[in-house]
Amino acid sequence: MSHQLDFRPEAMHLSDPVELFKFFDGYLDYTLDFMEQAKDPEAFSNSISEHAMFITMAFTQKIPMVVVDEKDFGEALVKRLKKSLRDDGMILENSSILLNAKAEDFVFYTATLMVQQFMELIKDSGEKEHTSSVFDLRRNAFVQDWVNRFLGLDKYAN
Repeated sequence: MSHQLDFRPEAMHLSDPVELFKFFDGYLDYTLDFMEQAKDPEAFSNSISEHAMFITMAFTQKIPMVVVDEKDFGEALVKRLKKSLRDDGMILENSSILLNAKAEDFVFYTATLMVQQFMELIKDSGEKEHTSSVFDLRRNAFVQDWVNRFLGLDKYAN
């Protein structure tokens, strides 16, 4: 008989708003880490792309330890994201390349868009000389908005 603990990590359930918030918040933490560690813009871009690829896989492929409900996965997710991004003016009606993109490509685009907007939030907070607590409030609201967008909650509900 073994006296070792049977350790099994829990799966991430990304259709749960709390879990997805933690996941996206961690994604943005990595973005900040990449900014500090990158030696040049290309290295930063490569790091962001690699991490965006993980988000893409989580929402478009079945991978171990990641659970996503069918309504928040693949084409169902992309349909909702396209509508919300179009409604918010983040993609234009005539952006046929984006609107006709495969699910994987569109989720990747969305993950990189999230980083781009986060970088704009950092810049704006710096220019306005926000305190760290104000920045944290803005960041939390930003993450919550992306959670709502991905899961079709609040103003993004059908």
